[in-house]
Amino acid sequence: MAVPLPTVLSYRRQKSYIPPTPKPRTKAVTIAVGMHTSSGIILCSDSQITGAGYKYPDKKVFSITLEGKPDWSLGLTYSGDPQKMTRIYEQMKDHLFQPSIEVNSEYVKASFEAVLSEARNAIVTHSDPDIDALCGFIDKDGKSILFTGKNGVVSETAKWVILGAGDASLTRYLQKVIPMSRILEDIATGLIVCAYIIKQALSDHPKPANEGHLKTGQR
Repeated sequence: MAVPLPTVLSYRRQKSYIPPTPKPRTKAVTIAVGMHTSSGIILCSDSQITGAGYKYPDKKVFSITLEGKPDWSLGLTYSGDPQKMTRIYEQMKDHLFQPSIEVNSEYVKASFEAVLSEARNAIVTHSDPDIDALCGFIDKDGKSILFTGKNGVVSETAKWVILGAGDASLTRYLQKVIPMSRILEDIATGLIVCAYIIKQALSDHPKPANEGHLKTGQR
């Protein structure tokens, strides 16, 4: 009696599964610019909020004035977490709208330092969103002051400042092509320069600019 032989199955060695290397996540870029001009202070920012899988336009420049008493005006913009900026904005109003308070540059700086510190103290881990901010203030005598709150330190800025662009080659490039020797003559020219800065900062490959064009408002 013949006994059937067992079927021999061919064995193909399976390759080890190597998971694909995840693509690095692109960090959201938020740019804020503050600039002195002969007519006042310009605060400028991009208008896009970027999160995990979503983008939408939103307000990033805020103003505070005391209704009925136009003795002073104040503006804020930021780079970083929009929720922390909302907290800074609301707390600044609480500080500035207190009765019997003289709102001057010293008081504004102290208030800005306090609310920025409170917002940054909420950062527990490296994954928590950060916040840097700019505060432009014009007092009752028309004097313009620009405060920069960066890495938790508040200082007065004499000319112009960029938040969110880092200290890479882009910042050094912009410092070369944008006039730093004197304050811009008018707000209109300053707005053009600020828009240019933001466009270049948000670009992956900033291109050289025509320096003559950037100096159009200068004498």
